[in-house]
Amino acid sequence: MAPFVLPAALFFGIGTFPGIVLGHAACDQANRPGFKMVEQEMVEAGEAFGASRLAVLFLIKLPLAFRSIMAGVNQCVMMSLSMVIIASMIGAGGLGDEIIRSISRLQVGRGVEAGLAVVVLAILIDRITRRISEKVDPTA
Repeated sequence: MAPFVLPAALFFGIGTFPGIVLGHAACDQANRPGFKMVEQEMVEAGEAFGASRLAVLFLIKLPLAFRSIMAGVNQCVMMSLSMVIIASMIGAGGLGDEIIRSISRLQVGRGVEAGLAVVVLAILIDRITRRISEKVDPTA
C-alpha cells in the first residue's frame, strides 16, 4: 500500500476519495490470501462440471474463503479504527477530533472517555465480525 500513497495524494489530492481508494487497497491485501487458500482441485471440479466463472466465484471460492475474508475485514476495520486519531489531525472529525481537542486543552477525563469509546467500538465490531464468521460456516 505504501507505494500508492504519494501518487494518490498527488493525483487525487487529500480528501475522502483518496482515503477510500487507499483503504480499499489495504483491505484488498488483507483479503487476497483467503482466495489463494482455496484448493485448486475444488475450482477444477467446479469447472469440470460446467460451472461458469461467476458460479465458481460465488459457489466455490467465496464460501470456502469466507472465514479468511471475514478475518481480513476484521483487520481492515481495526486498522481503520486505529487511524481515527491520526485522521482527525488532518480534519476528519468524529471521535478522533474529540480526543485531539481534549488532549490539546489538557482535559484528561474527556480524552480518556473518547478513547474508551473508540476501544469499546473496536471490541464490539471485533466480536460481531467474529460471530458472523463462526455462524456462517460453509464447510458444515
